[in-house]
Formats: sequence, C-alpha cells, structure tokens
Amino acid sequence: MRHLFLLFCGLSWAIFGYGQGIAPSFTPDFKGAVNPWTKTPFAHRDSSFQFAIISDLAGGYREANIFPEAVKKINRMVPEFVMSVGDLIEGYTKDTAQILRWWHQFDGWVGQLESPFFYVPGNHDLTNKVMTRIWEQRYGRAYYHFVYRDVLFLVLSSEDGAPAELGETGNMSPAQVAYFQQVLAQHKEVKWTLLFMHRPLWFPKEPGMEPLEALLQDRNYTVFAGHAETYVKEQRFGRDYYVLASTGSGSDLSGDVYGEFDQIAWVTMGPKGPRVANLNLTGILDTNVRTTASLPFSNAMKNSSIVRHVPILEENKEINTFNTALLFKNQLAAPLHIEGQFFQHPVFRMSETSLDTVLQAGQSLRWPVRLNRSPGQTASEQAPVVFQWKMEAQGAGKLFERHGSHPITVQPVRRCLPAPKQLVLDGRWQEWGKAEALLPDHLEYYLKTWHGPADMSYDVRVARDDKFLYLALRVQDDSLLYTPFRHSWEQEGAEMTLVLSDSVQIRVSFSATNDAQHPMVDIQENWPAQAILAADRRTDGFSAEIAIPVDALQKLYGKPLQQFQLQWVIYDHDGMEDQYKGTKAFWMPEYQGAGVFRVF
Repeated sequence: MRHLFLLFCGLSWAIFGYGQGIAPSFTPDFKGAVNPWTKTPFAHRDSSFQFAIISDLAGGYREANIFPEAVKKINRMVPEFVMSVGDLIEGYTKDTAQILRWWHQFDGWVGQLESPFFYVPGNHDLTNKVMTRIWEQRYGRAYYHFVYRDVLFLVLSSEDGAPAELGETGNMSPAQVAYFQQVLAQHKEVKWTLLFMHRPLWFPKEPGMEPLEALLQDRNYTVFAGHAETYVKEQRFGRDYYVLASTGSGSDLSGDVYGEFDQIAWVTMGPKGPRVANLNLTGILDTNVRTTASLPFSNAMKNSSIVRHVPILEENKEINTFNTALLFKNQLAAPLHIEGQFFQHPVFRMSETSLDTVLQAGQSLRWPVRLNRSPGQTASEQAPVVFQWKMEAQGAGKLFERHGSHPITVQPVRRCLPAPKQLVLDGRWQEWGKAEALLPDHLEYYLKTWHGPADMSYDVRVARDDKFLYLALRVQDDSLLYTPFRHSWEQEGAEMTLVLSDSVQIRVSFSATNDAQHPMVDIQENWPAQAILAADRRTDGFSAEIAIPVDALQKLYGKPLQQFQLQWVIYDHDGMEDQYKGTKAFWMPEYQGAGVFRVF
C-alpha cells in the first residue's frame, strides 16, 4: 500500500504540478491565490537552460504590433520561460476601466506564449495607488524571487514607495532590501544570481541599490533592466549590467550602435554563467553592440547629425531670390564626414547642388545656398526643397553612420489682426466671426482614427492690442470626450506653443471642462502669471481664448518683441476609444519658420 501511495503522489505531482506550471526545479518563495507568473509548463529539463527577456512596450504610439510579433518569434525559439523588465502597459492614469482594458490586452498577448511568463513592474505599470492596487489584485506581490536549476532569480520593484504622478524617481524601500537580504542569506550556495528590475537603479544611484549591491559582492550575479529604451552594457564590480532596448515602446530605432532597436534578449544559462544574445527582431546582435565605452561617441554622433538652416520668410511675393544656409556642428572628438545633395525641384534652382566635406572635432559649418524661384509662385504653393545627407565617423572601434533628409521651405509671414471690439475672454468663439473648417497640416500617432473634416477640423485666430496678444481656437469634433482621469493629450484637448527664440517658448496644454474659466491644464511652460486661458466645451467640439500680456512676452524675450512662431496641436480621440490610440493633428508644418507672425 505504501508503494501504491508513493506512486499516486508521484503521478499527482506529474499531472497537477506540471499542469500548474510548476516543475521540480522551480521553487517559488510563495504561492498565493494570485501569482506574478503564468501557469504554462516549463519546456526544458536538462542541466543548462535558456530563457528570453522582453523589454519595454509602453510609452510609444507605434502601430506595428511589435509585441504580438515578438510573442510569435519567442515561441519559435522555445525558451524555458520568459522574463520581463517592466513597462508592460501604458499607464499614467487613474481611469480604472482603461487600466483593466490594458491589462486584459497584455494578458491576452502573453497568453499566446508557449512558456511561462514572469511579470516585473515598471513606472508605467505602477504609476499611482490605483494602478498599484490593481497590480496587487491581479498579480500579487510586486517583488519576489524564485530558484530555477540552482539559479536564484530576484525580481525587484524599482517603483517601491509612494507613487508620484509625473516625474517620479525610482526607489527600493528598506523593507524590500531586507526581504532580499534574507533571500540571499537563505540561498548562499546557488551557482548564479540574476536580478531583474525596470529602472537601472545604479545610474543615477537610487535608494536601495547600493545596499543590495553590497550584499551581492561575494557571489556571481548579472543584472537586467529597461526603462531607458536604449540598449547599453556596463561592467560594475566585474559583473555584467544590461539595460535593454525596446520591444515595442517609444524609440527612434536609430540602429544597433545607438542602442535603439526592438529586441528580445536570449539568455543561455550554463555552468559558467549566463551567455546573452540580443535578438533584434530583424537580426541577432552581440552584447557589446553598445557599451559604456561607446555610449558618449554614439550620443555625440546623434547630436552632430542634426541639420538646421536659416529660415526663409516671404514678405514680398514679388521677390523670387532667397538666401539661406545649412548649419552643421561636429560635436564629436573625431572628424565627421558629411555628404549631401539637393533633389531636383520643379520651382526652385539651387546655387549649390552637392556637399562633400570633413568637419574636424568641434568644428562648425555654415554652407550658404541661394534659391531662385520661377516667377508666379507663392510660398503656400511650393513643396519643400529637400537636402539628402549622409554622415560618417570612426570612433570607439566602430563605424558610425547616420543618414536622412532635411526640408527647406519658404514660409509666408503672417500678421496679427486688430483685436475684436468688446472682446470677452470667456472661451467662446462668437467675436471671431465664422469659423472655417481647416484641415491638419499633418497627423501623428494613430493616423487611421481621423476620418476627415467631419471627424475633426478647426480654425485659428491671432490678434493683439496695446496690452495683450490674443490667440483663439475653435475645434469642430463629432465625438467629444472629457474625463478628469486622463491628461489633455489622452482625450479631446489642445496644446499651444509660442516660440519667442531658439531658447524661449511658452507652452500650455488643456482640455475644456464644463467650467470655461477653469479648463483642465496639464502643462504651463513659461506661462506668465497675468495670462488668461478660457475654454468652452460644446456638444460639437470646443473653443479656447488665450490672452498673454505683451510686456510679459517682452520680459521673457529680453527685448521688444517683433515676431514669434505659433503652433497648435489638437488631440482627437473619438469618444471612449483607447486613450493612446488617438490622433495628434498639427496646425502648421514642423518646418523652420512655419507659423511666423509679425507683431507690428
């Protein structure tokens, strides 16, 4: 009977243990009603093992379904399990329904994995107390550990403390440090220790990391983090520290040497420790693709490959010759090779057509170009003159390349209107006359959610008197949403930017509430104390009026103000759709010189 009982227990473990995602080699520190791992059975049971790590997928607006594609590719690789480094959803809201929708979507994605998945919290996942409570309800603890095949896995919460709403820093509470101190004391003989966290708490040093590193100095360990969305490998205390790139989050995707690519980290854990390969979703990359040694050079290369030009403003339509200059600055400690040429243009002829030069370290170049326009054309009828460029530099043992195109346009100069008589700053449009249905110059975020002028259009006015500069906005919108739980850019809202110089601008973003005198304001950059913002919400859209004292503008500018540059951005979210799947509509093109107004 005893033998039969033991056989029954063994069969029960095989059926129920593995069916619950538990294997003999897997020793969790706890098992509750809810746990921060899935129940999928482990795939491999030999002496070494392989697992995958996914990085950030929040914080971006890319439509390419990067993470679901990564899930398919992970399944092809058949890892034992999949780790994460946080920022799994968009976050930054107290809208409970929206938070649950995000987690439902994400859990649906990881539900397609054929291996267990381990959750790690990031700042987008634990933005505030509402999101922290939902995490605890769904996944239990935010920090934990487990042992798998004599390897100790420490899952840290870099958001352990009182959550802030915006601009928060990382933190590990003393309670969390004490917890891992006890864990390390109980597992002194493991062959390796692996740490997973969202924020790279070692730069800058955040609370909790230093004492934890001190506890690790007598053992072999490796650290993985995310958050920066740019890959970099670092050696600290003779150990490897990895900051992973992205797996769908906001990234410029500049390329591997800049650490900006969509990736899966592939870890093979063997007798000599972990071996890491970065699986770019378009290839396989070595771990030294970007290190702390090459980081300064790659950053300087990105800064050096910003092309600017002297803006061209059209005040007299009879003039057809315009002078400008392309501006370059080498911020590298090495020579920078620049090549470029102008595309042929149907209206303009360029005095210079190509550039091939080398800038020495720290050197700048002002390359003059004259544009001759065919008679009878105006600024609003012209496509940009395009300069296509390529830059190369050798540094940190690598060849760094950048390429792109730079548009040059002739922009019309606009003039402020006289302010309407008996103007009342109540956020309404009636003093400004009939509103036109202007279309956006261009769109960003989810372009398919804007369906034309019937969906969203707007009109803009600019005026002044002796005391104030007035800005008015009227937005026609067929589906309007306002909620105090979202930011202005996550619902029907607007953002105004007034550029006074290259270094000074005024910016405000807002949504119209039921109280025109108290709109919901998210951003007030250089907002003068005497400035007025009123916004009126209606069933067919919203309108806004802004009054900025002229003397406040001149104080910010540092001298009498003669001109400024204006941009309006409208956010259209069509009612209750996902707050991160709206359209960002720009009134003016983002060309140098676009939206310039003369004050007098």
